[in-house]
Amino acid sequence: MYQPPTGVRDLLPSDVLQKLWIEERLQRVFQQWGYQRIITPTLERIETLQASGSVDLSGILQLRDAEGASLGLRPDPTPSLARAVATRLIDTPWPVRLSYQTNVFRSTARPQEFYQAGIELIGAGGAFADGEVLLLLNDALQALGLSEWTLILGAVGFTRSWLSAAPEALRPRLRQALSSLDRVALEAETSLDPELKRALLLLFDLRGEPKQVLAKAYTLALSDTQQQDLQTLESLVGWLEAQGITVILDLSLVEAFDYYTGMVFEICVRDCLLGRGGRYDELLASYGRPAPGVGFSLNLEALQQVLMQDKQRPLVSRPEGGVLIVPKTPQAWSHALAKAAHLRSQSPERVELELLGRSPEAVLVYAEQIGIAQILWVEEDGTTA
Repeated sequence: MYQPPTGVRDLLPSDVLQKLWIEERLQRVFQQWGYQRIITPTLERIETLQASGSVDLSGILQLRDAEGASLGLRPDPTPSLARAVATRLIDTPWPVRLSYQTNVFRSTARPQEFYQAGIELIGAGGAFADGEVLLLLNDALQALGLSEWTLILGAVGFTRSWLSAAPEALRPRLRQALSSLDRVALEAETSLDPELKRALLLLFDLRGEPKQVLAKAYTLALSDTQQQDLQTLESLVGWLEAQGITVILDLSLVEAFDYYTGMVFEICVRDCLLGRGGRYDELLASYGRPAPGVGFSLNLEALQQVLMQDKQRPLVSRPEGGVLIVPKTPQAWSHALAKAAHLRSQSPERVELELLGRSPEAVLVYAEQIGIAQILWVEEDGTTA
C-alpha cells in the first residue's frame, strides 16, 4: 500500500552516492568541452512538447493547472532545451553548448521516471559538429572507466527516404517494424508494393561491420542525398575508429522521437543500452528560431548498473570519518553545540551530535555503524575528552 507506483523508485542514500559519483565525472567532462549546464522546468505546456510534431501525446504524462491549461511532464529534455535556446538565449552567439542532468517521465503501460545526463550542441551543422559530440561522448565514458563500449550508428534520413515511398498510413507500422528489428511484421504487410518491401527488408541486412555495410549500401540505387548520408557516416566512422571506438553501422536504425534528421546513434555495453542521440536540424524552427542541433543523453541508472557490475563493488562507499559530539549531561548541550559549530567552521568533514541519550557502550556501537572516526565527550564545563 505504501510502495511507490510501479515504474518509479526511491533513491536511497547509497544510490544517491553512486549517482553523484557518475554526475560529477560527467559534468567535469562537459565543462572541459565548453558545455554549460542548464536546468529547464519539469513541467512544460503540451503545446511546447508537441511543437515539432515529433513527440507522441500518448507518451506524455499529463495534468492541468488551476486555469485548466494542459501541462506535461517532460518525456525528453531536448524540446525544452530547444525552446529555451529559441526564446531565452537569443543573444547568445552560435554555437550554443549546453549540458543537463535531469529526470524525465514517460507514459507507457506503466509510468516511468528515470534520470538522464547529456549535452546539446545547437547552431552548428555538418560532420565536424557530429564528430565533436561523438568524441565528447567517448571522453565522458572514459572518465567513468568505460573503455569497452559500442556505438551503433545510423543515418535517419537514409532510412526515412525508403519509408517515404510507402503509403502514409503504413509508415508508422513500417517504422515500428524497423525500430524493433521485426522482419516478420514487415514481411506480413501484404498491401505494400513488393519492390519497396524488398528494399525495406534489405535494410535489416545493412547492419554490422562498417566497411561491409557501406560496401553493400553503395551498390543500391541511391539518390544524391542518400549518397551524402553514407559519405558522412564514412567520415565519422574513420574518426571514431581512430580513437579506438567500436562502431556498428545500422542503416535500419530509427529512434522513438521523430525529430532526428541526420545521424542517429545508440550507446551500448554488452546488451545494455546506456543512451542515444543524434542530429535534429528542424526542431528549433518549431520554436521560431531555425538552427541545426545535435546531442546525446545517457541513462544514469543504466550506467550505474553496468559500472557496479564491472567493478563488482559500489562506485563509492558511505562517508567514513568525521566526529561524533556527545554531551555527557543535558547541561553540557550548549557546549556541545558550540564545539560542533567550531569544528564545522574548521573542516569540511561531517560533525554529528548524539541526540538520543545513549549509554557510552551504545554510543560506541552507533559510531562504528555509521563509520565515525572520532568521538568527543563534552562535560558540563565545556571540556572534552
